[in-house]
Amino acid sequence: MPKTITPQRSISQLLTIYISIIFVVIIGIVLSVSYVVLKNTTDREINLIADQYLIAITEIIREPIKNGDLMVIEDILNSFESNPYINSIYVFDQDHNNISFFNKNQTGQLVYREKSIDIPDQSEIVLSLEVSNQLFVKRNRQIIRISSLILTSSLLISLISIWLFSKYFISLPLEKVITKLRNYHNHPNASPPRTIFRELEAFIFSFLELYQINQKEVHEKQLSQQKYKDIIDHASIGVFQSNQDGRFISMNPTLAKMFGYDSAEEAIQSINNIGHEIYVNSQDRKDILGKAKNNGGHIVTEVAFKKRQGDIWQAKLNFRIFEDKITNSSIIEGFIEDISIEKQAQAELKKYQESLEGLVEERTAELVQQNEILQKEITERKQTELALRESESRYRLLANHANDVIWTLNQDRQFTYVSPSVFKLLGYTTEEMLTLKIDALLTKESAVLANQRLDISFEKIKENKSLIPAVTNEYEHIRKNGTRVWTEITTTIMRDENGGHVGILGVTRDITERRKITQKLKELAITDSLTSMYNRRHFFDLAEQELERAKRYQHAVSLIMLDLDFFKNVNDTYGHLAGDMALKKVAQLIKDSIRQVDVAARFGGEEFVILLPETEIQQAVLLAERLRKNVRENPLILKNGTVEISISIGISSKMAVDPLSVEVLIHCADQALYEAKKLGRDQVRIFEAEDLK
Repeated sequence: MPKTITPQRSISQLLTIYISIIFVVIIGIVLSVSYVVLKNTTDREINLIADQYLIAITEIIREPIKNGDLMVIEDILNSFESNPYINSIYVFDQDHNNISFFNKNQTGQLVYREKSIDIPDQSEIVLSLEVSNQLFVKRNRQIIRISSLILTSSLLISLISIWLFSKYFISLPLEKVITKLRNYHNHPNASPPRTIFRELEAFIFSFLELYQINQKEVHEKQLSQQKYKDIIDHASIGVFQSNQDGRFISMNPTLAKMFGYDSAEEAIQSINNIGHEIYVNSQDRKDILGKAKNNGGHIVTEVAFKKRQGDIWQAKLNFRIFEDKITNSSIIEGFIEDISIEKQAQAELKKYQESLEGLVEERTAELVQQNEILQKEITERKQTELALRESESRYRLLANHANDVIWTLNQDRQFTYVSPSVFKLLGYTTEEMLTLKIDALLTKESAVLANQRLDISFEKIKENKSLIPAVTNEYEHIRKNGTRVWTEITTTIMRDENGGHVGILGVTRDITERRKITQKLKELAITDSLTSMYNRRHFFDLAEQELERAKRYQHAVSLIMLDLDFFKNVNDTYGHLAGDMALKKVAQLIKDSIRQVDVAARFGGEEFVILLPETEIQQAVLLAERLRKNVRENPLILKNGTVEISISIGISSKMAVDPLSVEVLIHCADQALYEAKKLGRDQVRIFEAEDLK
């Protein structure tokens, strides 16, 4: 059973520490003040006390001294023997002549030292006291010691009281509350626990509320995963994955319908050779794959496809090629977008443009040949102008009703025309767009890229190059309301009637949804669908990068491989659903135990691997032991019982293997894992050189 951690112990300890500190500070202040007072008690203050006694004694013994009544004087002075601070009393006349004196003997009595005293009747007497400073200080220090002893005793009594209060009024009630919470967790339908403390009861209900929120988040994550799958299945573009041999591995229903099939499964089973069965020209596939490999494994191009029924349609093909290290084969994945309607519109625009150019050329020839017939020339010019206006009207009609934004830009980089669809995309009217610069519509990074592209285009215009191909790039726009949207912009050079370059024609398309799907596909390609951890293929990619970094900077690196013990028994006894829950639980414990820089993945079945950059073998052992205990102390709670889970762990490090590679590290950790299994499971083993088989 997992060890119970009781937070009330921390509460009682904190209370004891805080109050103890307060008492220690108070005592320190009192002792410091007392010491300063005693230190600053000077002879002047002690003499002030003596002067007060002198005034009193002088008034009492003045007349007896004048009368020479020594017995009365001695009786009066002896009355001051009880004062411990007076040692001697001296009597002087007004000329400072010592008349007589009294001092204490060894028994503390005042003794008169002069037998005769002769004071003139009119003389003034002066008294002087000798005060014992040491005795005064000693008496004050005794008082301070007694006070310190009393304060120290009070502190000890307070600490004991706090400890008893923390134990019987905080610790024990909290232990009962935690026991009730544990019972409530195992039986969610039971009534919530109650306590005599309102604060603890509020804490309990807060805990239960957090538990319900956690359950809701788990459910929302499941719905989110299903939503992403639905997005791909219902996307307006085709999504696919195929192999080098010309067969589809997967596709969404949209792509299946594009090729004339009722379902994705039917299309995957029916299409045995992509090049011959869906390409109009089978050689196109080989050429496109060759260009993609020369372009770093990625390409965006246009191609002609054919449906199962034989109909031909135009598509934009966007895919990448990557190597699957598990199967050691090339995989092709990407998108297919039906652009047949767009191509038809472009063909229509081209037809109108060719018609206009034909009219202009024809009219020019007639002007040269029939210069003398002015009236006819005017008539034909009017006809040409009418045709031009009609053609311009057609162009504007197409632009105003297109979903994409069509625009033109002069050589000063100022918009000269923007179609009304810009309001739907960016929130600006056509009038507002004509006053804006490109930098105001794009993010900083996209603006830099766009200006670089425009510099290249305008440079080609200055060089008067006749063939300038269309350019397509992706940019991030800033809408009028401040939100952002990703677009695909295709630009080409505009020419005047003489063939000169006068500006740039552009078409802007919203690709936000397409980018979301691309990002989601990327996540699906690198993660395990059950545990949401990295899959084996992506683990190899990241691990190789970390090992290269470790070689370059001479850093340590360790690898952990772990396996669930008796996992087959869990599946056989409780079902595969329980087995999946056990894998998810272990995966979550791994995520909670590792650092952000560590790389963890599901390696296959019930096996997991963790790569630990800049980690020595001793640190890896500590992490492995902590993870093993966490798994052991957190059983799987099912409706029909509790399933105890344990794991066996093998560890390897770059210090123990040579040469350093991902495959060697995994093999060595696997050997150590095998030893852990052989020695009884539920333990951690480190790879030793003699273990290598």
